[in-house]
Amino acid sequence: MAVMLVFTALAHFNQTEYMVEMLPDMIPYKKATVYITGIMEFLAAIGLFIKKTVKITTYLLILFYLLILPANIIGSLKQVDLGGMDAGAPFLFFRIPLQVLFMVWIYYFGIRKMNDHDTTNKLHNHMSDKRTEISELGEFGLIGRIKSNFSINNASPV
Repeated sequence: MAVMLVFTALAHFNQTEYMVEMLPDMIPYKKATVYITGIMEFLAAIGLFIKKTVKITTYLLILFYLLILPANIIGSLKQVDLGGMDAGAPFLFFRIPLQVLFMVWIYYFGIRKMNDHDTTNKLHNHMSDKRTEISELGEFGLIGRIKSNFSINNASPV
């Protein structure tokens, strides 16, 4: 995902005029908006590699993909000569599911897998704490006392 974000971010600077055509008419400062969203994509690509920022980056990317969906629809309806949008409205049958796939992919690997990883780490830490408690019992000789009491109580007179 990060690699794709870098390439799409580059398009904001290399294909700026086409990106401007995709924006709704009501958006002011279209060129600046294209540059800012390109920078946002670069930052998101970096954020996916930093463990502390993965989760927030993931949430922001899902929001970002929802917010740029209208631009992709407008680009297809205007048949902007960029990334297949020149095929017109039929391209949306590909583009919209692709956008949803990106959001599911980001959610799964950025939020769900990170939560699973956090849960696994917490369980591992909990188990380590329990092992420490047991070994501490041994340090005070309690396990030895339990063993000796057990063997005396169960000793055979023979």
